[in-house]
Amino acid sequence: FYYVNNSLDYSNIKAHAIVRALQNITQQYKVTILIDGFLSKKEERIISRVLHKSEIRFRKIRGLKMNDCFMRLADALAGFLRDHIEEQDYTEEIYGRLIRTGFLIE
Repeated sequence: FYYVNNSLDYSNIKAHAIVRALQNITQQYKVTILIDGFLSKKEERIISRVLHKSEIRFRKIRGLKMNDCFMRLADALAGFLRDHIEEQDYTEEIYGRLIRTGFLIE
């Protein structure tokens, strides 16, 4: 996951989070990137530019609505991570287990 504090440059934040998530892949790949919510053409161009500069190979970038089951899962995980950053007690054990098993990478 990728945590940013006090920034409103959402397009660049999204792009850099994607780069961090994909930069350590060593085998050949080409991904379709799905982002929660509506993506304007401008936002899509900004993200695409950052990904190209970082040599991330992708087929397309697409915004999805919350009615997609994977977007709901990603949103729930993001909410859990926000709770962990805010030091909610219930997250400690679960967070540790997710890191140890490799499900989450900081």
